[in-house]
Amino acid sequence: MTKYKIILIVLLTTLVAPAAAQTSDADAAYRAANSLVLDQRWSEARDAMRQFARTYSRHDRADDASFYACYAQDQLDSASSAVFECYSDFVEAHGRSNYADDAKANMIRVARALSSAGQPEYMTRIRDLQQENDEDVALAALYALQNLGDDRALDTILAVYDRSTSDKVRSRIVYMLGDFDSDAVMPKLQEIALGNASVSVRKSAVYALGNHDSHNEAVTALKAIVASDAETEIRKTAVRALGNVDAPDMVPVLAELAAGSGDIELGKAAVYAMGNSDGAAAVEALKTIVSGDGAVEVRKAALYALGNSDHGGLVPFLAEIATSSTNAELAKTAAYAIGNHDSSAGSEALMSVVQNGKSVEVRKAALYALGNRDGARAVEMLREVAMSSDDNELQKAAVYAIGNADGESASRALRQIYGASESVEVRKAILYAIGNSEGRGARDFLMDVATTSAESELAKAAVYALGNHVDDDTSVLIEVLRKATNAEVRRAALYAIGNSDTSQATAALDSILKDERDPELRRAAVFALGNTGEDRAVSILVRVVQEDASTRVRTAAVQALGNIGTEAAQEALLKILEGGDD
Repeated sequence: MTKYKIILIVLLTTLVAPAAAQTSDADAAYRAANSLVLDQRWSEARDAMRQFARTYSRHDRADDASFYACYAQDQLDSASSAVFECYSDFVEAHGRSNYADDAKANMIRVARALSSAGQPEYMTRIRDLQQENDEDVALAALYALQNLGDDRALDTILAVYDRSTSDKVRSRIVYMLGDFDSDAVMPKLQEIALGNASVSVRKSAVYALGNHDSHNEAVTALKAIVASDAETEIRKTAVRALGNVDAPDMVPVLAELAAGSGDIELGKAAVYAMGNSDGAAAVEALKTIVSGDGAVEVRKAALYALGNSDHGGLVPFLAEIATSSTNAELAKTAAYAIGNHDSSAGSEALMSVVQNGKSVEVRKAALYALGNRDGARAVEMLREVAMSSDDNELQKAAVYAIGNADGESASRALRQIYGASESVEVRKAILYAIGNSEGRGARDFLMDVATTSAESELAKAAVYALGNHVDDDTSVLIEVLRKATNAEVRRAALYAIGNSDTSQATAALDSILKDERDPELRRAAVFALGNTGEDRAVSILVRVVQEDASTRVRTAAVQALGNIGTEAAQEALLKILEGGDD
C-alpha cells in the first residue's frame, strides 16, 4: 500500500491545474475533472475525463484527459482487459503525447497481471513495447560501458550483440566496436558484415571497418567483403568504405576493383570512390579506365569523375575521347565532362567537338555544354554554328543553348539568327528561346513577329513565347488581339490571356466577347475565361449563356462555368438549369 501511495503522489503532482483566471467552458470542465482526480473519486473522474476528451477533442488537454480516464479506470480495476484496451487505444491515438511512455509502461504491467491470471495473449500483444523498454535499458548500459575501458567492456559488448535481436542495440554496438583497439574487433566486424543481420546493421559494420585505424587489416577485410557473395548493396558499401580509408595505396585497390570486378555497379562505385580522392594517381587511374575496354557504364562513370576533377590538364584528354571515340555514349559524356571545366581551353575544346564530333548527338551535347557557360565568347561560338550549319538539328541545338545563356547578347544573337534562317522549325525554336530571354528588346521582337508574320505557325509561336513576358500585365497580348489579322493567331492570344495570372485578363476577355463578330474567337475567349478560375468570370459567362447568338458559344460558356468550379459557378449552373430556356 505504501508503494501504491508513493506512485499515486508522484502522478498526481504532474497534474497542473489551469490558472483560476481561465474562464472558457473547456478549461472549467477540465478543472472540474482534475479536481475529481485529485480527490481520488475514481469513478466520477473517469467519466468526467472521458466526457472532456469527447467534447473537446481538439483541446490541448485532450490527450491528458484521455490518459487520466484510463488511469482512473486502472485504479478501479487494475488487472482488467478494459484497462489494457484503454491504454492501448490511448497509445494508438496519442503516440506523441507526454503520457505515451507512462501508458506503455502501464500496459506492460497490466499485461503481466492478465497473463498470470490465465490470459497469456496479452503478453504477446505487448512484446514490442517490452522490447522498446529493454532496448532503452540496454542502450543506457552500453553508453555506460564505454567509460569502463577495453578489457572490461569488450567481452560484454560482444556477448550483448550475439544475444540481442534489436537493430537499434546492434547498430550501437557496431559503432562502439570501431573505437576498440583489440585484435578481436576486425574479425567481428567482418563477421557481422557478412552475417545474417539486417542490411542496415551490416552496412554499419562495413563503415566501421573503413573508419578503423588499422588500415591494413581494414583493407583486407573490406576487399574480402567485396569479393564475397554478399548482396550488391553491402559490397558497394565496402567499396565506398575503401575510398574513405586514409591510406596512400588505395588507388590501385580501387582501380583493380573498377576494371576487374565484373559487376558494373561495383565498378562504378570504385570509380566514384577514386574520383573523391582527386589526386594525381587517381586521375591517371581514371584515364586508364576510360581508355580501356571495360564496361561502357563504368567508363562513363570515370569520365564524369574526371569532369568533376580540379586536376589541371584534363581538357585535351576529354576532347580526344569526345572527337575520336566510336562509342557515341562515351563521346557525349566526354563532351559534358569538358563543360564542367570552366576555362577558355574548355570552350575551345567544345567548339572543336562541335566541328569534329563523329555524330550529330555528340556535337549537340557539345553545344548544350557551351550553352551552360557564361560569357559572350560562348554565345558567339553558338551563334556561328547556328548561322553557318546546314543541319537543322545542330542549328536548333545551338539556338536552345543560346537560350540558356543570360544577357542581352544572347537575345541579340537569337534575333540575328532568326533573320538569317530559312527554316520554319529553327525559327520557331528561336522564338521560344527568345521567350525565355529578358528585356524589352525580346518582347518587342516577339510582338512584331506575332502581328506581322505571314507565316501563322511563326506568329502563333511568338504569341506563346510572349506569354513568358506577361507577368502582371496582359497589355502586350491585348495589343496582339487588336493588331493581328490571322484568326489562329488571335485565338492563340486569347488562350495566352486566359492562362495569365493577371487581373487584366478577365476584363480583356469580356471586351472580346462583347465586340468580336467571329463566333469561334468568342468561343475561344469563353474557354480562356474558364481557365482563369475566377469568380469575376462567372457573371460574364452567365451573360454569354443568356445573350450570345451562337449555340456553340453558349454551350462553351456552360462548360467554362464547370471548369471554374467555385461555389459561385456551381450556383450559376443551377440557376441556368432551373431557368430552362428562359
